[in-house]
Amino acid sequence: MVKPGCPLDRAEGCRESKTSFLGVPRWCRPPPGPSAPGLPATEDFDALVSAAVRADNTCGFAKCTASVATLGQLCPHCVRRYCLGHCLPEIHGCGERARAQARQRVSREGVLHAGSGTKDRPLDPAKRAQLQRRLDKKLDELTGQRRSKRKGKEK
Repeated sequence: MVKPGCPLDRAEGCRESKTSFLGVPRWCRPPPGPSAPGLPATEDFDALVSAAVRADNTCGFAKCTASVATLGQLCPHCVRRYCLGHCLPEIHGCGERARAQARQRVSREGVLHAGSGTKDRPLDPAKRAQLQRRLDKKLDELTGQRRSKRKGKEK
């Protein structure tokens, strides 16, 4: 049973024969059968779900069976959950991606790490003049206090 417009409609019995499907569109190919002989095509859905939940609740690091149901860290680079012992990108294998992302952030934002400050920007000239006057006034006041103490000690 070949679909209309299929390049295989000219070859009778091509599905039963050992015809190669190279160059044949995917929609025209026969549906794939079971992956291995002897296995049923459909498996128990509940068993698959429970296996997926178990896999999601364990550390993503190879050979680590620690539970990450309560205390697990999600890696922003590979989007896997790891236990507290393997959550650093350098430990579980995302070190190069983490380093590249940090370099991009430094070049883009101009800060070493988040929260370390903002880029230097020039002050408004009026604000700068006001701050300079306040500084000069404070320095004159402090030098005046210092002189009066010296005069008091000399007498």
